Amino acid sequence: MKRSMLFLLIFWSLGAIAEDDSFTTISCAPDDIILTDTYFKELQQQALGLATELCLHSLHLIEDDNDNVKAEIKSFTDKASDEYMKAFPETSFPGIKKIVGQWRYQTNHFYEDTDYTSLINILDSLQPGNSRLKFQLPPLHEHDLDFTLTPNLNETCANLQNANNCRSAAKQFRYALSPAFYSYRKTVLKNNKKKHDELVTSWSLFINKSRYQWPWEVWATTQYYKGEFSGSSLVGPPKIQLFLLHPTFVVERVDNLERGSRDSVAVALEWGGMNWWETGIGFSLTSVYWDRKEADSVGHGFTLHIKNKYSIGFVHRDDGNNGVFFNVDLAEWLFDNKEKYKSYQEYF
Repeated sequence: MKRSMLFLLIFWSLGAIAEDDSFTTISCAPDDIILTDTYFKELQQQALGLATELCLHSLHLIEDDNDNVKAEIKSFTDKASDEYMKAFPETSFPGIKKIVGQWRYQTNHFYEDTDYTSLINILDSLQPGNSRLKFQLPPLHEHDLDFTLTPNLNETCANLQNANNCRSAAKQFRYALSPAFYSYRKTVLKNNKKKHDELVTSWSLFINKSRYQWPWEVWATTQYYKGEFSGSSLVGPPKIQLFLLHPTFVVERVDNLERGSRDSVAVALEWGGMNWWETGIGFSLTSVYWDRKEADSVGHGFTLHIKNKYSIGFVHRDDGNNGVFFNVDLAEWLFDNKEKYKSYQEYF
């Protein structure tokens, strides 16, 4: 018992010494956006939520990244399109249906080109005798509109609550929709492009190199790094993987037994452990169960993980029939490697 406790103390001490505290993190919370009061309050809140989702799923390492963002964008553009058509009806603003349709299409295909995160710019010109209202949609500008603001058009726009004319109606939309892509453009594409590239690279390495963890082990690891895995942030992969009650199979050899009884497949449980996946070294406290008459069924010892692929270990039995084993972790074969990223993404 004393030896086990000593080993455990050394084990966790190694973790504290070997850990690199540097963590690449990008906050996705749009907390630096100054919101202006608008009639479209629900649409504005939806835009804020979309801004966060765009950032959190911007690594595009799994298909779910696109699927989640597509769902959020569809809901957002459906709502905004309906409001556009109510505020600027086709009967009074011929062509509005086409430009709104173009915006809706290209926004829902945002992942093809970052320019497709644009909004319809509603511009007004109040030159004496030539007041105009323009609808412009970059980058293609295929269906841009230009209207002369007449009293009738202003009266149509005034049907919108809190809008006295088309100019104030346009502001209502700007205030509601502008937060949608602000955070993504500023946080990901402008201020943190280098960090973002680092996150893509580091998670790709983690997906391909690290050991598989069960959901409760991912939870334990995020609790260990709770300072990083908290809030709405893009976070790099953990420096250390924690193992907790990790079931697996091993092929064990007990040399003290007679030939024909020395080798067998056994069930193993890694009670707790750590893996420095980048350097390719890890340890686990392990118990092995092998039901047989020739030796005690249960042995206790440790596992050494090498290069995230190979695991060898030693177990002690009270009857002296100690064993050496090789790990056969079926989880590495049964599950898609990208599940590793997906399981951590839930804690972003």
